[in-house]
Amino acid sequence: MGNNKIFLLATVLCIQFVIIVCVIRGYHPTINAAINLSTATEGSQLLQPLQFQPPTDAATKTSRERTKEIRLESESTRTSPVGTAQHDVGVHLRSANNGGTSQSSNKLTVIVLVKTGPNYFKRRQTTRELWFNRCRSGNYAGDSPHHATENQALRATFDVHCLFVSGTSTNKTINDLLQREQEDKKDIHIAPFVDGYDKMTAKSQWSLLWVLLSQRSNDYIMLVDDDAYVVFGTLLPWLKEQPRTKFYAGHSHYNRMVVLCRHDPGHPNCIDMYGFKERLYPHFASGFAYVLSRDAAALSVMQVVSGSVHGLPGKVEDAMLSVMLARSGVNLQSHYGFVHWIDEHNRCPPHTAVMVVGNVPIKTLHRFAQNEAAGRHVCNNG
Repeated sequence: MGNNKIFLLATVLCIQFVIIVCVIRGYHPTINAAINLSTATEGSQLLQPLQFQPPTDAATKTSRERTKEIRLESESTRTSPVGTAQHDVGVHLRSANNGGTSQSSNKLTVIVLVKTGPNYFKRRQTTRELWFNRCRSGNYAGDSPHHATENQALRATFDVHCLFVSGTSTNKTINDLLQREQEDKKDIHIAPFVDGYDKMTAKSQWSLLWVLLSQRSNDYIMLVDDDAYVVFGTLLPWLKEQPRTKFYAGHSHYNRMVVLCRHDPGHPNCIDMYGFKERLYPHFASGFAYVLSRDAAALSVMQVVSGSVHGLPGKVEDAMLSVMLARSGVNLQSHYGFVHWIDEHNRCPPHTAVMVVGNVPIKTLHRFAQNEAAGRHVCNNG
């Protein structure tokens, strides 16, 4: 009788293990690709454009060991206030800035991942011209001579790395142009899956996991859309005063209803997830820009890798992030400095200390840059 119980228990455990493996490999193929990517492409051309360099002992680590490290890192924050810099995984990050500084323990390291699509060539070039290249050169406050003192102070405190993240296209011509752009600019990471609106959640989680696996340490990771404008002169000093652990901030959405596809299959943001019981999403940051502490990113990713989140609906990236974080005890910190641009009549108030403005037309983005360079309020329309 005892042997039968042991056999039954072993059978149940095996079935659970198979289910978890199927969930990770079946429901989350793009996430699984990132786990394998950590060892399969170390030192390869895929990682070279991002200036990631493996340490001498990294080559001996398996992808399973690295995933375990992230799990330990995420779990440690539930019981210990230890800073994330002590939970290093993956490989060392060389400075991605053309004139930037090397990583230092007394600096706050911020990774800015700009979400883009394979065919958004004009958007990327506009972003480079207006604020992205300033990030990579270390001129966070601006390129003008009167910004020199402020830039020097920010460089002494922060180490910021900006990179585009894009999936591939089903169109070979677009893929060839994207690859050529990546080889020329060396500021794009091309993810190994076809991009699309239905892949938004997987793309963001894949990007977070990729950073956690491939970078030695960082304090914050920010994901931002390629039609947003980032004001580093406001953002970075604010980040300096924020918590280093369990931190999640952005422009908040409240009391948004969960729409299940079986109830409303025509809804553009419906989800179809097994076992999903929430009726309202937790308060979540709008997808145009949000900032996570390193441990919060690890907690989010482990919800996916462990199979706790089934289905991973792609159309509600920002809302699903809040679900994964809330289940790990991380709640949104709303801040008025993350501004959702609507139109010229509903722009950010003149007293707002703007950090990021999202969903902005290209013409308006140019005006923002002119205002910032002239020392005016970013949203000034005069």
